[in-house]
Amino acid sequence: PLYYNGWYHLFYQYNPDSAVWGNITWGHAVSRDLIHWLHLPYAMVPDQWYDINGVWTGSATILPDGRIIMLYTGDTYDVVQVQCLAYPANLSDPSSLNGSRTRITRSWYLRLVLALRTLGTRRRLG
Repeated sequence: PLYYNGWYHLFYQYNPDSAVWGNITWGHAVSRDLIHWLHLPYAMVPDQWYDINGVWTGSATILPDGRIIMLYTGDTYDVVQVQCLAYPANLSDPSSLNGSRTRITRSWYLRLVLALRTLGTRRRLG
């Protein structure tokens, strides 16, 4: 979990429609003690061209200047995996890290390489 302003934030992959692969969103839960958790609205849903087929695996971290970023793998209509960046729209609300997203360009990636955590991918066979 990510600890920020007295709250532990846990992000997880979730399909709100069923217990099968597909329609992957990022679920979001918060806790003050790592025992009692409050589930919040989804942190990210697949609603942009660069992640319309899923908001896949990624990681959240706090940068040295205190900003929070979330790096994740998006999946396009063409089944192309895209590295994406999200950041909270409102840091003053400790229970809500839902926010804005963008596709990572090469220049963004080079600047964020130190903050990059492990991102997984899936390869289509056949």
